Amino acid sequence: MEESRFRIVEFEDRFFNQLKELVRTGWNPDHVLLKSDALFRWHYTGFGVNAGMKFPLLFDGDKFIGYRMMTPIEFMLSDKKGNHKIIPLSASSLYYVDKEYRGMKLGVMLEQHVIQYYGGYFTIAANPVTAVPILKRSGCKMIDTMLRYFRPLSEDISPIIVADCEHSWKYVNAGTIAPCEADAATFADIWHSSIEGKNVTALNRSTQFWQWRYIDDPIYKYYFFRNNSGLIVARICDIFNEQKEKTTNKVLRILEVVPVNQKVWDGENDAELSSLIDGVCGWGKSQGCLAAEFYFSSRRFDAVMKDAFFEEINLIDPLCNSVMSYFEPASPSHRLSNVGILSSLVPEDFDFEYSYFTLSDADQDRPNIL
Repeated sequence: MEESRFRIVEFEDRFFNQLKELVRTGWNPDHVLLKSDALFRWHYTGFGVNAGMKFPLLFDGDKFIGYRMMTPIEFMLSDKKGNHKIIPLSASSLYYVDKEYRGMKLGVMLEQHVIQYYGGYFTIAANPVTAVPILKRSGCKMIDTMLRYFRPLSEDISPIIVADCEHSWKYVNAGTIAPCEADAATFADIWHSSIEGKNVTALNRSTQFWQWRYIDDPIYKYYFFRNNSGLIVARICDIFNEQKEKTTNKVLRILEVVPVNQKVWDGENDAELSSLIDGVCGWGKSQGCLAAEFYFSSRRFDAVMKDAFFEEINLIDPLCNSVMSYFEPASPSHRLSNVGILSSLVPEDFDFEYSYFTLSDADQDRPNIL
């Protein structure tokens, strides 16, 4: 490869229209990011010390031939003693090299740039056939799937059952709690108080994180719930049919569960936190949701979620394939929710049981349909 011929250029706004055109012609002419500049810009702004659209673009001379679009994030890396270290990282997203140039190790060139600039990357739902083997060979720490906690909010959840399965779904009436006002600084205080001295590796849920990830989202509306037991963030997911038409069916997706009682991190139950989750579910039912779900990377909240009438269904065959998990549009296929971290600072014996990752942490809770 003629290295002097190819160059990596940091994204600047003057390349924005060219980038959109290469997404259109090379990736997907109907990609959702092409339908909203606000969504595009928000998604790749991210948060932390590297916040902003600075991902690498690939050129052959003056010809724009590829990109690796990354969302800047910050990680809170914890050790067994509960010490926390904040490190820059990025969330992996669209990755493209023009077909004419494949097999020339230009993808490796982009990969090396990302690792050098951002310190590494975090990914959810990597393609198990093409991407996962490469990630594992690169030293990426991975789990094959997140846990999926699921609770019916209606006696009839047949609209979201996509495969035959003999299972007795338990429907229980829920309490209700009203959403609270968004306050990024308060949410950051709750988070840092919750994890102080605990071995919890997660995105650094700073004030900047809460503001960017939930409050400033240009498309989705997130709802916040809190009391003396904790903080919860949720969203109402509209379900679109395979023709991308909006249906009347909805699911409540819980994105954050932050306990006040630190014993929850040790796997213990907290009846008040379970009651708060139950109240959020009751609110979701009042908004027309058929069910509630929560994807999580650890079993540490098993007791709390079970006490709030949730079942874990991703590790139970055939339950994992029986409940619809893609909503925009609806699909009978099982949602990918593997998780990977690539960073030289992550120890070899890293255990995802001491992590806190949800679908909101990469690009799995963003619109597919506008």
